[in-house]
Amino acid sequence: MMLSTNLLSAILNFSICLVIYGMLCKNRRHRLPYPPGPRGLLVAGNMFNMPKPDEAAKYLAYAKEFGNIYHLSSFGTYIIVVSCPKIANDLFSKRSRIYSGRAPLHMIKDLMGWDFNFAMMDSGILWKDHRKMFENYLKPSKIPCHHTLLREEIVDFLQNLMNTPHDFARHIDHLAESSNTRFFYGSPMRRDAAHLRGIAEKALSSLKVALVPVKYIPSWFPGAAFKRKAEKWRRITHNMVEYPFRQVCEAMDNAVASPCFVTNAIHDLRQSEPDADNLDMTKSVVLAFFLSMSLHSDIQQIAQEELDKVCSGRLPDFADRPVLPSSRISPSKLDWVTLAPILAIPHTTLKDDIYDGYLIPAGALVIGNTQHVDKCARGTMCGTEHFLQGRYSGTNKTSRHRKGSILIAAFGYGKRKCPGRFLADAQLFLLVASVLKTYTIKPLPGKRVSQNPEGLFTTDCITRYPLPFDCLIIPWAEQSAEVLIKGASYATPQ
Repeated sequence: MMLSTNLLSAILNFSICLVIYGMLCKNRRHRLPYPPGPRGLLVAGNMFNMPKPDEAAKYLAYAKEFGNIYHLSSFGTYIIVVSCPKIANDLFSKRSRIYSGRAPLHMIKDLMGWDFNFAMMDSGILWKDHRKMFENYLKPSKIPCHHTLLREEIVDFLQNLMNTPHDFARHIDHLAESSNTRFFYGSPMRRDAAHLRGIAEKALSSLKVALVPVKYIPSWFPGAAFKRKAEKWRRITHNMVEYPFRQVCEAMDNAVASPCFVTNAIHDLRQSEPDADNLDMTKSVVLAFFLSMSLHSDIQQIAQEELDKVCSGRLPDFADRPVLPSSRISPSKLDWVTLAPILAIPHTTLKDDIYDGYLIPAGALVIGNTQHVDKCARGTMCGTEHFLQGRYSGTNKTSRHRKGSILIAAFGYGKRKCPGRFLADAQLFLLVASVLKTYTIKPLPGKRVSQNPEGLFTTDCITRYPLPFDCLIIPWAEQSAEVLIKGASYATPQ
C-alpha cells in the first residue's frame, strides 16, 4: 500500500513538473521576438505601408534595412518574407513538415474556382495524391519519354521562324500552346491549342486581382460587385478545366486518343488541368532569350562556336548537353535578368517554429522573395544585372553556386517545388541550342537599346514579361538553317 502511494505521489509530482516546464517553455517561446520589420499600427499593422506584389524595389529596401528575414503584419496576420537562398533552404526544405502549408486564399480558391489546382491546395491527403501523380509522370527518369514531343515541337518552331522571322513572338505563343496541349491532352487536341490558350488567358487574368477575405459578404451587398465578377470568373475557370478534359474522354471512348498526361491520370483522379502558369512562363522566358541574345552578341558567338564543334551538320540533341556548357544559358537561367515573379505563392506554418532566435508563429504566411533570392545566389544583389561568360562553363567561381539556385527560386521551394521543372529545363535547353545552331539574333540596325533590364520588362503578380521589341533573325552564316531543319529525322504530327 505504501509503495502504491509513493508511486502515485511520484507520478503526480512528475506530471506537475512537466506542466510547469511546458508553461515555462511556452512563456519563453512567446517572449521570443518576431523577425525585425517596419513599424505598423496597433491593429492594422502594416496594412497601409505594405508593398504591392509588383514593388520589387520596396521589398529590396526592406531586406537591406531589416535583413534577409523580416516580418510584416496586417490585422493579426503575420507575414514573414525570406530573401536569401540559405534561409529559404533552411525553412522550406529542411523544415518542410512545418512550412508546406498554403494560405486559405478564399478569393481565388473558393470564389473563383481555383481549388482544383494542386499548387494552391493546403498540405493534406488530396495534395499528396496530386503531387504523387505529377511527380510520377514528370520525374527525371521519365523525361526521356517526352523527348520526341519536344524535338518535334522545336523543329516546327524553327521552320516557322524561317518562314516568317518577324513574327517570332507569335511563333513563341504557338510553341507554348502546342507543346503544352500535346503534353497534357495528346496530339488530337493540338488543333484546339489556340482555343485552349484563349480560355487559359481569361482564367489567368482573374488571378491578378487582390487577395482579400471577402468570402462571406453577400453578393447583393453594396460595393460587393467583385463577388459577382468572381462568379463569372468561376465559370471561365471551370470551362478551362472541363472542356479539354471532356474532349480527351470522348477521344478515349472513340479509341482515337493518343498517350498523354490525362490518359495516364484519368483512371486515378478522374481530373486534370492545363498548366496555365507554365504557358505564361514559357512565353516569357523564350522572349527574354531572344531579347538577351540580340543584346549580347559575344555570348551568342561563344555558344554558336561550341555548337559548331559538337553538332557539325546536324541539330543539337539531348545527348549533346554535357559537352555544351555555354548553351546551358537557357532562358530560365539568364544571368542578365531575373524572370521569376517577385514573390512566390505564400507558404503557411503548420505550428510555431523558432529560427535564428526569432519566433515564427503557427499560421503565419511565409513568402519567398524570389527575385531577391535569385539575385543573392548570383551575387548581383546591388549591381547591374549582366551576363558572366564563364558562368556555365565552370571557369567562373560562382558557377557551382548558380547551378542549384534556379531550382530554389524560379521553380518554388521545398516540397512545393514545381514538379514540371525537369521537363521545362529539358525543353528550354533544346530550344536554346537549336535556335543558336540555326539562327543569329541581332538588334535592328541603328536602334540603340539599354543594357539595363529594368526598362525592358514589365511585371505583374504572376510573370515578368519583356516589353514588345523587334530584332533581326537570320540564318547562321556558317550553316544552312534550311538544310538542318529539313534534315531532322522527325516531323510534327498534324
